[in-house]
Amino acid sequence: ILEKEKIEVLVKRFDELLVRAQDGELQLFPDCECLAMVLGYLGWHSKELCQAVLQAKGHISLLKVVQAENTDVPLQRACLGAVANLCVHGTETAKPVFGDHLGVNPMSKVLPGLVKTLPPDAILRRLSCRLVALGLDASSSVFSSLSRALDVLKWLRLMLLDDDALVRRNAAGCVWACFLRGGPESVTMETLEMLVQSITLSESKPECKINMFLAIAEAATRRADLSLQLLKDEQISCLRVFMQVLQEDHSWLQAAIVLALSKLIAHGADHIAAVEASGLALTDAILVLYLHPKSSRELKKVSLAYLKAFIPMTNQGRQLVGLLSVKAHTKKGSNGITCEVSMLVMQRFVYIYHNNPAIREDIPLLKETFKKAEFLRPPILDDDEAAERLREQIASVKTLLRPVLRQHANSTASVMELQSTAGL
Repeated sequence: ILEKEKIEVLVKRFDELLVRAQDGELQLFPDCECLAMVLGYLGWHSKELCQAVLQAKGHISLLKVVQAENTDVPLQRACLGAVANLCVHGTETAKPVFGDHLGVNPMSKVLPGLVKTLPPDAILRRLSCRLVALGLDASSSVFSSLSRALDVLKWLRLMLLDDDALVRRNAAGCVWACFLRGGPESVTMETLEMLVQSITLSESKPECKINMFLAIAEAATRRADLSLQLLKDEQISCLRVFMQVLQEDHSWLQAAIVLALSKLIAHGADHIAAVEASGLALTDAILVLYLHPKSSRELKKVSLAYLKAFIPMTNQGRQLVGLLSVKAHTKKGSNGITCEVSMLVMQRFVYIYHNNPAIREDIPLLKETFKKAEFLRPPILDDDEAAERLREQIASVKTLLRPVLRQHANSTASVMELQSTAGL
């Protein structure tokens, strides 16, 4: 185990070589890089060694390099990676790194300066995002004021449109953490627009899009007003992007999309109406994911949560009844709708029927509903109690519709008889 004095010697040697390298002895930059990597490794290796590096003010020496302009790029990478390693042991070791030494906060001052100085280096930007993420997890100082939080998000928005997919993924993860720690004020429409735009840039890497949907989900829980604006904005085409990406065969990505949608519609009828107005069959697609035997447990869980939020609030009778015909097709056959979802559909249909006079005049829809209720059977694998409740609900719907359809049939027959008598 290295003694504290030896670590102090390493830090002092790093400072000495750095001064000489910056004064013109360029051949010493690799030596500085090596010492920075050693300090970073020591910080990562154990909490005790990390604290020794911090006590020797190694983090300040490393951050001076990160902050400096026109510095050797490999050295900046090494120093930034080393600083990040000093933060991996939690709040106790990260707090000194994210303090107000040097008269700045590295989250809002050092990192934006770094990006402006060296935008071509993707590895540096990845390391920058990693440091931001560690800082958000470990230090509350980044959100000591709203302006500081918005400074960080302003920098992250640039990274969301980066050419490097991993930078975009890491930046989205940081935005997610910012929303989580920063409160409703940290969520802005500009950031949400950037997240949606970033999704379209990550076409070849499904795993790079997951953080973006998780960030949108976190924002939706905090801002009902911006959630509705995002759903309605035709220029952003948020729902169209969601529908497009939902077709990708990646279970975790699909789960993140459905989670984001669930959070967006959770605020009430206006948000659900915005989804219905889009004309996209998002609910049908999510029901297929819920029914598909190869869907993961997590995907089935979030899909059912979405259906439980959407179906009891929808007012589109035709779309609602259409859900009864949705099946998940596989090579071995097809899986039909479950008792639980069927019950939700039937219950909502009865509510709409009693509260919307227009649907009572839509005879084709009533016929379709009665026919589907006639042939709807509880799945064999569902429990007996759920199956019995569904049978009762089916009988209730049929009892409700039978007199209306019978009356319509009689009136139609009378008209036809009158036309025949008149020779029409």
